[in-house]
Amino acid sequence: MEEILAKYNGVPESEPTNENAATAERKRSPLKGEMKILRRVLRRLRKKEVDGLTPIDWQPFEDLITEVSLAVKKQKEEMAMLENAKLRKEIEDLKRSLASKEVLASDPDTNLHLGPSGESS
Repeated sequence: MEEILAKYNGVPESEPTNENAATAERKRSPLKGEMKILRRVLRRLRKKEVDGLTPIDWQPFEDLITEVSLAVKKQKEEMAMLENAKLRKEIEDLKRSLASKEVLASDPDTNLHLGPSGESS
């Protein structure tokens, strides 16, 4: 998938450049990239002082930016929760592994084959 996107953008994956740094950031975090674009567009529109737009007219843009910001925050929280769940599972697996090794070490039949450090002799 990334190869296709890299070809579509005309920049090989292995050659990161300044031009595609923003694109790479958007690929890693699409919502964050979109939020940056929205903010940039809003700043440019405000600088140009477009005729006929009142401050109330800007509200939909600001609402959209707020919505995207909240979505990015929620996405980060979900990713952190997933990472925590993975780490908890790894810890439980290590505890089970350690417990099974302790059971083996306490077994008199197994101790005959293990040295003082618990390694095979």
